[in-house]
Amino acid sequence: MEYNFTFNQRLLSQIFAKFSSTFDAFCELVNNSIQAKADQIQISIDEYPAEELRATRFKRIILKDTGIGVSKNEFKRKILEIATDIKTHGQGIGRFAALQIGSRVQIETVAYDQVDKQFYKSIFELNANELAKSKYLNEIKLTVDHVPLDGKSDTYYQVTISDFYEESIIQKEPHKRASKLLLPENIGSALFSRYPEQIFNMSIKFVVNNNSIDPKTFLIGTPELDKREFIDLEGNRHAFDFSFLNVKASGHNQKIFLRTSNNGLKSVAHSFNYKADIPDQNVWFIYVDSDYFDKQSDIFRNFQIQNLDEEASHITNEIKLAVDAHFAEKYQKYQNFIERLKGDRYYPYRNIAASSRSKEILFNQLAFYVEDGYQILQQGNKLRDLIYALIDKSLNLGDLEIVLSQIIKLDSSTVMRFKDLLDKVNLEDVIQFSEQVASKNQFLDFLHEILYGLPAKHVKERSQLHKIIERKLWLFGEQYNNTPQLFSDKKLETALNSLRDELLVYEPSKEDENVAELEDSSLRNISDLFFYNEKPLDDESREIMIVELKAPKVKLNQKELNQIEKYAYQIKIRGVFSSNYKYKVILIGSDLSDFVKTSLGQIDETIPTLYKRYHEKNIEVYVMKWSDLIQLHRKKLSYLGNALETIDTVVKDVFETEFHDIRLHRGLKSVINYSN
Repeated sequence: MEYNFTFNQRLLSQIFAKFSSTFDAFCELVNNSIQAKADQIQISIDEYPAEELRATRFKRIILKDTGIGVSKNEFKRKILEIATDIKTHGQGIGRFAALQIGSRVQIETVAYDQVDKQFYKSIFELNANELAKSKYLNEIKLTVDHVPLDGKSDTYYQVTISDFYEESIIQKEPHKRASKLLLPENIGSALFSRYPEQIFNMSIKFVVNNNSIDPKTFLIGTPELDKREFIDLEGNRHAFDFSFLNVKASGHNQKIFLRTSNNGLKSVAHSFNYKADIPDQNVWFIYVDSDYFDKQSDIFRNFQIQNLDEEASHITNEIKLAVDAHFAEKYQKYQNFIERLKGDRYYPYRNIAASSRSKEILFNQLAFYVEDGYQILQQGNKLRDLIYALIDKSLNLGDLEIVLSQIIKLDSSTVMRFKDLLDKVNLEDVIQFSEQVASKNQFLDFLHEILYGLPAKHVKERSQLHKIIERKLWLFGEQYNNTPQLFSDKKLETALNSLRDELLVYEPSKEDENVAELEDSSLRNISDLFFYNEKPLDDESREIMIVELKAPKVKLNQKELNQIEKYAYQIKIRGVFSSNYKYKVILIGSDLSDFVKTSLGQIDETIPTLYKRYHEKNIEVYVMKWSDLIQLHRKKLSYLGNALETIDTVVKDVFETEFHDIRLHRGLKSVINYSN
């Protein structure tokens, strides 16, 4: 049977949304299985033999669940009506998440059809390459085989993923790289970290390559048992049995499960999260059993509205107190530290309360980890003023998993690096521990001074600025950071040099209106600078960046635009320049004429420095001045929230620490020393 896709045009762009990784995309398939009421999910991972050299180890991944499946008469609505609001809490794209993992996906499902009153097996295939060929998704014809089955059959939904993406595609779309978490040896732990409750409580059985994921594998130590007495609002006493299980899962909440017993079989009737102030990166699962729950199972209905039910609220509070008491006994050392910490004059919440209980708990835990390693509170080390302030600031980041791991690994040398950083920046502006950002801001100050300040009169562009810029290619895009300076294609290198000598070498003149007014005549002796860089895109393709730096005496005008345009045009028409390469030509100077300013940004308003674009050979020409480039990077850093107010650093400090191996002109040294 043939079908057409139907869709909501407004949400079309979200159909094939990019998950952050292929494991996240795979988990979306698992979520669909859970929503389909599956009690078992089978995962089969086929790999190529180790002796075969391939870009990926994966040959095929199959996910099969025991859910209700999709029936024949519901097939069009549930599968082919995409980007609609079929699922209340879904993204409308989950069933197509598999296409991020592999380009070929086969769907097979068995379900009972209420209209035809029989079971059907439905099979169809999706191919990302074929889908990409169509301009409109609703023009695609999809062939689905609906096979009637005799008698009763087990329902299921199965997704088979194959044809994993090649490196050439992954280079352009990194989110399609097969995650290592999908490997047979890793997927069990990865799934448990994502679905700890379902696996540990065995509400869903996960099977990987015919081996069940055993929840005991993720248990840390042995269960801790505790008994507490509970008095209800009527004064009756009840025995509560607590089982504390420490499990290998990430999170900042402990999970409490209230269970009932029926013929010896215990099942979770209600659960809730609880923030406990304990120094443990893993999670505690706490099971509570009592005859009280077995005899009054109706009470669980009131837990959803416990604020309106006095007895349910009372039970919850008593359970939390019992959990706190157990942890207080277990973590006595921690509790003693917290008492001392809260009395310390450097404790940030001593006089001003933390913005939330969660923030205070996390701060206490981080401070405990630091104390455990360095005893800064016990020894009265004044560095705790700095450390506690940095921890407090770090909690505003939101990316707490990373912050935790970095603080735990804090060593004495790292502490001193923080102190050195604070010599350059104001404490109130330290939101992230980012020496890289501080360094970039420092370099922008340095570059501006070299180009427009007093030292600019003594730096020879070809011998000094050339070498400096080659080490800071992030100025032209982060993708060029750390790319090699060597050029692999010597023929192309020769052709670029010859073309440059042919078209771009000249002396500015008043007739061309491209002579800049210079106070110091020595600046007229500084020559132009020309360099290039290549960045591999895949096995066959490269991106060639060509930068022409005009000397300070040159004011970019119509003459320079004509020359750089001819340069790009010759790349377009000459056979020596491969059409598999992408060419990015950048003309940059200290100043622009009004003519140049009005010529820029006409092709794409969102890229104000773009001057020309040739689609035949993927050539783009950019024209800019240094001050605009510097300001652009300052805005980027500020917009990202990482801009650090760098205290003025003399040019000498930056040059001597980062560029000590570059020979300074004697005059430059004297100017820098004079500025001190």
